[in-house]
Formats: sequence, structure tokens, C-alpha cells
Amino acid sequence: MSSVDVIDVLIVGGGPAGACAGALLSRAPTSKPLRVAILEPKRPSVPADGDPMDSRVVAISRASERILGAAGAWAGVRAPLIKGTGSRLCAYERMCVWHESVSAGSADALRFDAADAGEPNLGYIVESRLLQAALLDAFVEGGGAVDPAQLIRLQIEEKGVRVETSRGEIQARLVIGADGARSAVRNAVGLTAESADYRETAIVAN
Repeated sequence: MSSVDVIDVLIVGGGPAGACAGALLSRAPTSKPLRVAILEPKRPSVPADGDPMDSRVVAISRASERILGAAGAWAGVRAPLIKGTGSRLCAYERMCVWHESVSAGSADALRFDAADAGEPNLGYIVESRLLQAALLDAFVEGGGAVDPAQLIRLQIEEKGVRVETSRGEIQARLVIGADGARSAVRNAVGLTAESADYRETAIVAN
């Protein structure tokens, strides 16, 4: 990427949300392929055979599985299982969700069972790093570019957004902020976010 480049979409943050958006955009059925880039200074690698399981995991629903398939990433998530080196994802069939003010056994708790929906499972528990790596790989395979740079500042202009990064300047027609709860993109454009005043706990089991 040149020091000053004009692209269609710049995504700040290559976590699962940003990487998934990028992979989907790179495969968008447009008359002209979109030029999409992701700023992600810490791109993870797919775990190697024999690596210990990471404690950071996410729950993927069946709907999310279909989205990952459309993004070209689901095969990468399932790759260790397909290669016979052992699965790094675990299906779950039941889920219970309850508010902190009630017990798990309360009638107010929500319970979901795959059998009630006629499905083999409700989804999968997946290592965060495996999911992120598979999505970023799918993004690159779709024609996207991962820039290992950090956002410094951005400025909204009449014809797009001028972005200064640790590796140079980029001009984009659209910027997507996918850089977490303390989003630098959100702060740069003056948006605020209010946290919901509640907490809930979920237990999943095979």
C-alpha cells in the first residue's frame, strides 16, 4: 500500500467483527471488486498442531456459522478437524441464560435445547485466535489487504476520510470502526456509547 492510497473501505480493527466484515465485503457481488483494507497490528496465526487450547473462546450460533461460511472462513475454523489433527471447536447442545438477580434454577431463566429446534446443536465454542485467524485469511483470499499499522488520527472530508496511521496515510471512501469498546474511531468522530445497566450469565454444555 502506498503512503497515500484511495480505497473503498478501511476497517480499523481486525478482530472477529472487523475481519468478518472485511471478508464479506471482499466477496460482495458488485460490478467492480471493492478495495478493502484492515488495520490490524497484531494478526494472529492459525494454531499449530499440538498447540494447547487457548482459554479465550467465543460462542458461535448456527446463524453465525452460515455467516462465516458466506465469508469463506468456516472451512478454516474446521480445518484442524478436517485434517485429523483434532478439533479446536466444541459443539454445544443446550444453553441456560439468567439475570444476576435470579438463580440458574429460577423459572425466569431462559433455557435453549437443540432438540427442541430439531438441530444437531445450537452452535460451537471456538478459540478466539482461531476464529480471528481464519477470518483474516479468508479476507486476504478474497482480495483484501491487512495493514499491520495503528490508527493515529482521522479526518472526515467532503469526498471521504483521510486516515493517518503508523505506516503512512490512507484515504478511504468509508471507514468502519471495529476497534473495541474503547474505539479510537468512535472517539475521533465524537460518537458516544452508553452501557446497558444490566449483566447476565450464560452456561453452555455439550
